[in-house]
Amino acid sequence: MGEAKRREKEMSDRVRTILEKWSFEPTQAEVDAVREIEAISPVRVERVDNRQLLRQGMEGGACHANCDFYEGADPEQRWKRVTGWISDDLNGLYILHSIVQRGDERICITPQDDDRPLLTFRPDPAVERVPDDKRYIWKRKGAPVTVGFRRDPAKTIAANRRLIGFLDAGEPPMSVMREGR
Repeated sequence: MGEAKRREKEMSDRVRTILEKWSFEPTQAEVDAVREIEAISPVRVERVDNRQLLRQGMEGGACHANCDFYEGADPEQRWKRVTGWISDDLNGLYILHSIVQRGDERICITPQDDDRPLLTFRPDPAVERVPDDKRYIWKRKGAPVTVGFRRDPAKTIAANRRLIGFLDAGEPPMSVMREGR
């Protein structure tokens, strides 16, 4: 397999994994969480430049680990991790996310795929991290949280099944993401 084909297969596998993670069975806890999250006042969060973050060793898709590292490396212990939600309005998702905060200053220290200078974030004190040495386990009011919550679970699941079908038919993963996202 050539390098380009190998990369496309890896990308296809990553896209499939994301779509499958967002296709979990709906629950009443999710319905309640969405209603409660929508009532949280959003705050604006400054995003640090991706190039600077990458130079500092921050990893994309690793917001919780990045924030834990940042908080632990702060010699004054003033920066604190805050967990909550970023909204993907196009797809009707609330995505679990962590930022760091010092007083009223909030920054996102996780490299993103775009270059927006600000992020809309809903801090949620009801989200808690369950102790585990090997991975991050999150709960909100006792209910497990994997990637986040969906405003319309049936619509998200149907769209994800359709997109997985495109992947199964051999469509390039970037085309599939443009089609559905």
